[in-house]
Amino acid sequence: FAGRLALWSGTRRGKEWEAFKAGAKSDRKWTVTENELCKLEAMRNGFQASRNARAIMADVADTELPICWRDPDYGVAKGRIDACGPDLLVEYKTCRDISKRRFQYSASDLGYHLGIAWYWHGYARPKRVFFIAQQSSAPFKVAVYAVQTEALERYYEAARATAVQYRAAEQSGEFLDPY
Repeated sequence: FAGRLALWSGTRRGKEWEAFKAGAKSDRKWTVTENELCKLEAMRNGFQASRNARAIMADVADTELPICWRDPDYGVAKGRIDACGPDLLVEYKTCRDISKRRFQYSASDLGYHLGIAWYWHGYARPKRVFFIAQQSSAPFKVAVYAVQTEALERYYEAARATAVQYRAAEQSGEFLDPY
C-alpha cells in the first residue's frame, strides 16, 4: 500500500506539481496528499476490522482484473473485476449507509446488481460472489453481502437483454449522437 503512493504536501498546481505528478506516474504510483493518506489509512483500518471482509480477501488472487468474453447474443463484452480468486468474485463499494436495507436500495438504484451479474457471467460464473460495502466517512465500517446464484441468473438476464438491445441499436445506427 505505502509503496504504491507518492505523498504530495504542496498545492496541486504549478510546475513543481506537474513534475511531481509526472514522476509519480512514471514510477506507477498514486499521488496523494497528507489528508488523503490519513483517510486511506483510516479506511484500511476500518476494512481490516471486519473479520468477514478479511476472510474473503484472503482468497483473492487478483484485483482490478480486466476480463473480456464473446457471447453469441451480443458479441464481445468486457469488464473490470474489483477482486477475484478461484471461484470467487468481489465487488467493493463505498456508500454513506452500509445497512442491508439502505445498501440494497442504493445497489438497485445504481445498477450494482446488473454490474456484478455481468462480471459474474464473464468470469465463468463463480460460486462465491460478494459485495463488500464500506462507509465513505469515519468510522469507515464494512459490511459483507453474499449474492445468491439465483439472483445473479435473473440479474444477468436483464443485463444480457440490455446488451442485445445496445448491439441492435449500434448496428442499425439508431443511436442519437448527444454531441
